Amino acid sequence: MKIYLSEIKEEKKELERNILKRAVHEEFGLSELPVIVRNEKGKPYFEDKGLPYFNISHSGDYLVVVVSDVEVGIDIQEVGDNFERSLKTARRFFSKEEAEEIERIAEEVSAEAANEYFFRLWTRKESYGKCLGAGVNPVIAEDMRDTEKKLFDGFVFTEEPAPEGYMITVCERKAN
Repeated sequence: MKIYLSEIKEEKKELERNILKRAVHEEFGLSELPVIVRNEKGKPYFEDKGLPYFNISHSGDYLVVVVSDVEVGIDIQEVGDNFERSLKTARRFFSKEEAEEIERIAEEVSAEAANEYFFRLWTRKESYGKCLGAGVNPVIAEDMRDTEKKLFDGFVFTEEPAPEGYMITVCERKAN
């Protein structure tokens, strides 16, 4: 797996294509960008099934592309500073246990730490939904505090280094 991060300085679609072209060339030796199609939920993939997997995410000033030899999803989020909005979102969409954990962290540590934890969970959910090719809606209520539990057997979650104020999580399907 290789991650490519770039500041958004040009039109996003053009930047996505340029980074993806560079990635598949560097990692898999492909000189041309293969034909890209989308599944019914909008996840992009290469039309030729023998080619590598990839995923794209953008937030704020950054765009990130991941290429892998296994199914993969990636999410980058700019960590906002509106804890009340994060908590409201968690209460509405996350599992009850996750929302309670966010509230506990706010009370025992700080609202800032709780907000960061919210975004950690959010990027896990987004990357998992993208890896599955289903988007975030089917997985948003899943309890993702412990990604080692049986529910997520077959998947590996990795928090990757990110620019200040951002969070990146990758979810890969384990190779057989």
